[in-house]
Amino acid sequence: MNKINIIQNGAVFSLQGINPRKKNNSTKLFEVDRVRPILPPDVRAVLAKAFPIMKELVLQGGSIMETYRQNKINFDIKSDGSQVTAADKGIQEMFFNRLTKEFPFFRITAEEVLEGKYKLISSLNLTSDFRFVIDPIDGTSHFIDPNKTRFGSTIALMFKNEVIGAVFYAPEFNIDGYYSNRWKGSLFEASELSNEVLLNGKPVYIDSNKNNFTNSPIVLEDVVQDGLNLKDFRKLSGTGSDVLTLSLVASGLNDAPVIMANGGYNGSGGSHLWDMVTGTYFIEKAGGVAWNRNGENVFPLINEASVTTGPIYNGEYFADHPNAIKKLLNLFNI
Repeated sequence: MNKINIIQNGAVFSLQGINPRKKNNSTKLFEVDRVRPILPPDVRAVLAKAFPIMKELVLQGGSIMETYRQNKINFDIKSDGSQVTAADKGIQEMFFNRLTKEFPFFRITAEEVLEGKYKLISSLNLTSDFRFVIDPIDGTSHFIDPNKTRFGSTIALMFKNEVIGAVFYAPEFNIDGYYSNRWKGSLFEASELSNEVLLNGKPVYIDSNKNNFTNSPIVLEDVVQDGLNLKDFRKLSGTGSDVLTLSLVASGLNDAPVIMANGGYNGSGGSHLWDMVTGTYFIEKAGGVAWNRNGENVFPLINEASVTTGPIYNGEYFADHPNAIKKLLNLFNI
């Protein structure tokens, strides 16, 4: 065992874990512990300024979505085959305007960049160690459908190749026991300023005992093409927001592991930064892992394709408490 003492704000935290490269009896690495770097004071100051703004923006995004949902929503088809609405573009413009005003030298990576006027902006400031990752509406297909609720806005802040704070607001997704008089929907948040993941202001975590998923994890689209034997597993399509799916795992409200597909929209290939960083950050902060099929941590990602909007990760990954993912990978015998 390795034991690492971390001093933070005068308090000493002990992190005790497995050598990330030490193999167990299987061929998997099972990189259970991933110690995040301690943020320098100036980076913590930036995060302390940015985080309230990020929360404010996603809540404003939720209000805009609610306004659009009062009428039929028209949409266009993007070059990758996915849908985009005026709300996607309007919320993204609001995000860009505020973030570039407050933090003019930060990188910004966003889903709608290739389709809009912000392509040039996203490619500036390539030497900055800070990057905002935004998705104005994750789950646009559900946003368009008046009978569905799995959609929301997300903003993450990265320093170098690590997420240091993330927020996600689903304006119409209400969870029993977490109803808030302050917000209509569900606000998930976490940052390196604390050790907690909050859902509508209440701490949540992944229960280590919730790994008896009776051979029925949630499986997203395009996984079968990678050769996994899913005959005995249930497959759910059209789950709406990837960020919300991962957030529910992080909050312990979904006790089944999630397999995130690598196919992209209509099998176009690869996961993008905005697909991955917020949900997996919540899962890690809540006591879980995001592993590839070799039991290796997916993060931190080091891939400069994310400077623009290209896919940054090819291949599925598995997210939940490490006990559950070990069981799942052993069931697959991969």
